[in-house]
Amino acid sequence: MDKKWVVIIIILVSSLTACSQYEPKNIEGIDASKLDVIQIPSEQAEAKVKGMDEVTEVIAVNMDKKLLLAFRVKQFEKFRLNQIEKKVEEELKKDFKEYDMTVSSDLKIYLETTKIKNDVYLKKIDESKVEKEMERVIKLSEEQT
Repeated sequence: MDKKWVVIIIILVSSLTACSQYEPKNIEGIDASKLDVIQIPSEQAEAKVKGMDEVTEVIAVNMDKKLLLAFRVKQFEKFRLNQIEKKVEEELKKDFKEYDMTVSSDLKIYLETTKIKNDVYLKKIDESKVEKEMERVIKLSEEQT
């Protein structure tokens, strides 16, 4: 009887934790030079931020002179989110002075930016749509701060 309850509890716990781990799909291995919307600056920004110890995931999109970057941090670093956001923004300002940057560690902004980036890589949206979506996410980011 005891083994039966242990098995039931293990199955229940594993099914609950598996359902809560949503990870957005990132497009890897696509040649950025063949895209309709040039994303080279955003990829350079992603590479720079990925090198930071506190950051686990980064996603960025650029259009004209706007750069939208969202990132996620390690679990124990969440207590220092504001400090890490400032550090990321300062690092990016050194290399991307000409860009109007929006940097966020908010999960909603991360997911929305991932959606835009995936749509760009899958060529589902054009430049005007990218710009509109970026503006929407930037406004959302400003509302949450």
